[in-house]
Amino acid sequence: MLDLSRIESNQLEVQVSDVELGEVVDECIALVEADAAERGVRILRDSETLCASIVVADPMRLKQVLLNLISNAVKYGRRDGEVLIDTRIEKPAWLRIMVGDDGPGIPYEKQDALFTAFDRLGQQHTRTEGTGIGLVIAKQLVELMGGRIDFDSVPGQGTRLWIDLPGHLQDQ
Repeated sequence: MLDLSRIESNQLEVQVSDVELGEVVDECIALVEADAAERGVRILRDSETLCASIVVADPMRLKQVLLNLISNAVKYGRRDGEVLIDTRIEKPAWLRIMVGDDGPGIPYEKQDALFTAFDRLGQQHTRTEGTGIGLVIAKQLVELMGGRIDFDSVPGQGTRLWIDLPGHLQDQ
């Protein structure tokens, strides 16, 4: 709540620098491993591309955003399913970081509300914990870092969120 309040009042600053994406993803995976194991969810990552990726971001805020995306994929994805974390070059000097699950997906009629504060898209009536502000904060943080966040979801097939940030592969 404090982050949301600071963002909305323009009191949150980000300090961008080159960030090794693989390290941040590894830290996030370590933080959600217990929840993933409890749900039987395997977290897969494209290690070759992730390890070679450098993004221009605030390291702490990027970790906050990715932790939210990965934990949501574990939490809302299919029990005994998979979460895939992948990266690709989106356009020159931009990288796309994708987090996808193979869960139930988001019904088409609820997709417009994904980045709406306190709207849990019907999940408030389940045992799944949450406040409905994680993706709102993630969107605002990504935009403060000069990036973009979006998603696609097919009911019955899963959801994939992605972040586009300035970046490159290390060998380029």
